[in-house]
Amino acid sequence: ALLSPDTLIRLATQIKAEREARVKAEEEKARLEEKIRLDAPSTALGEAIARVEDDISVRDFAGILRQAGIDTGEKRLFKWLRAEGYLCVRGDSRNQPSQRALENGWIRTQEYVIRDACGAEKLCRVPRITGKGQRYFLSKFRRAA
Repeated sequence: ALLSPDTLIRLATQIKAEREARVKAEEEKARLEEKIRLDAPSTALGEAIARVEDDISVRDFAGILRQAGIDTGEKRLFKWLRAEGYLCVRGDSRNQPSQRALENGWIRTQEYVIRDACGAEKLCRVPRITGKGQRYFLSKFRRAA
């Protein structure tokens, strides 16, 4: 049977196909290992954020985004949040979470009272990005990049 030309051709073809498959598998493995190496910092950041349930200021979140390679700052992030409808745009409710952001638990409001030099008290409201919001916005920015 080994002396048959058809059998020899079939065996040689099988060996060639197996070698090509092995080379492709090794190339794919190398590509995936490189992707894992490149994604490691982002993965670590994502895992750190996933463990966080505390809310943070927009300024602090802009710093996290910058560390993740997303070019933004506090003012640009506020502008983006308003433009995308996560924060209100006008009047007394400017920079306050929209109904959608509140209902989804992405942003909450922190309220506190400050006293001016004359002793008058004023209520201040500051948007804070929740742990859930941090995960949501980070993934949204990564998809856009």
